[in-house]
Amino acid sequence: MGYTGVLRPSLINNFRWGYTRQSIGSIGNSTQPFIHFRGLNDDSTSNNSSLAVTRTTAFQVPVHNFVDDVSWLKGKHTLQFGVNAAFIRNPRKQFPKLLQRRSHQRFLAARCGNRQSGYLFDPATVPGLPSVASSFNNSYDYPLMTLIGSITQVDAQYNYKRDGSTFAQGEPLPRKFATDSYEFYAQDSWKVKSNLTIIYGLRYSLFSPPWETGGLEVTPTMSLGSWFKRARASTRARA
Repeated sequence: MGYTGVLRPSLINNFRWGYTRQSIGSIGNSTQPFIHFRGLNDDSTSNNSSLAVTRTTAFQVPVHNFVDDVSWLKGKHTLQFGVNAAFIRNPRKQFPKLLQRRSHQRFLAARCGNRQSGYLFDPATVPGLPSVASSFNNSYDYPLMTLIGSITQVDAQYNYKRDGSTFAQGEPLPRKFATDSYEFYAQDSWKVKSNLTIIYGLRYSLFSPPWETGGLEVTPTMSLGSWFKRARASTRARA
């Protein structure tokens, strides 16, 4: 959207506003902790995608862009001033970060379901069962642990709210990031002669680093310059 205003015959203001929004959402097929039995219900990292367990994720990136330019004709000068400001926000929700993943590891269950363990389900301890070659260890152990429902490993991630409490398992993890940019300029086109025009100006740009709008981020308490000074002093002291 834009508006061009002729304020005076020699003074024109040109204003523009732009809005762009990216949005990507993926609806998963599960909102519960995942129990991974190898070869039976492989997760989304497996090549067997038909059995994949996927999680819901969603994020948007709305961008507001404001631009204003002023042109002023004054004698032999064409003066121009302007500003370009952009405000970017990135709200997102993620489920994978807050759901447990449970699985079985043969090395964590040495006394159950392992070939050559000498314990229960070891073929060597059960009369009548054929022997299992050493090269077939995994192919024997993992299906057997799946059949008996052995869970030996639990992986969990915990994310914190601003008050220090943790998000519950299965609750979406909300985060909202932001970054702003500001640019200002002033220039002059000076027609010195009919065959000589001098154009000069100045531009200033300021781009903020991204930040989490809810205050859920770790920020340094020391400036980068101070850190380098301390590091240099420490190096000289050791020398």
